[in-house]
Amino acid sequence: MIPEELAKIFEEYDYDDLKLYIRKVDFYSDIFTFNVEIKTDANGYQASLGEEWIVNVTGQRENRISFDLAADIDIKEDHPLLWKYTDLQCELYFSGICADPGKVFLDMYQTHYSLFRKYIPFETYLNSNSFNSLFKMAGGLLARGPKTLLLKYAESLNAQGLDFSIIGERLPTYWDGNSFVPENRDLKVLFMSETSTYIIGQSFDFIKQNKN
Repeated sequence: MIPEELAKIFEEYDYDDLKLYIRKVDFYSDIFTFNVEIKTDANGYQASLGEEWIVNVTGQRENRISFDLAADIDIKEDHPLLWKYTDLQCELYFSGICADPGKVFLDMYQTHYSLFRKYIPFETYLNSNSFNSLFKMAGGLLARGPKTLLLKYAESLNAQGLDFSIIGERLPTYWDGNSFVPENRDLKVLFMSETSTYIIGQSFDFIKQNKN
């Protein structure tokens, strides 16, 4: 996880006084790598702490990188972003006439945002970008994705008197270069607070850089 030396910096400085930013990202090597420099505003002006860390990500699955200033780094082993890799993958179908598609849209959007915030868009798992077209029929495929998420979406359908079914359960897999194999269930997600940055991988190795 986060090394003790780096964790102490986060403890010693107020959240609002630390400024972290990604200086460099290597997307092309076998191990996904990025460099983070740490600055502080604690003395009324921004100054470098002389701290720069290289983070090597083994088994990187997905990333979204922002070069905006962050306040800290957090790594979670349990987060909705991981469901894509750790949860059963299914399809959600609805049946019935929807009297108020706008209400279903709002309920599902609020559910999605409460889970994923700004990290992935609402339409990520939907069958169509248009709710109006989805609910012109008296049934059909609404979404594909993690079962835990689809069950939450289904609550919005039930609230409008619509029936649902979840089918096609399958374990998530990934391409290892030769074939599709079962996904690793021990994935983690790294966040840099106050930004949209997240990186999903098997492990994160922090290496402090010596600054001359």
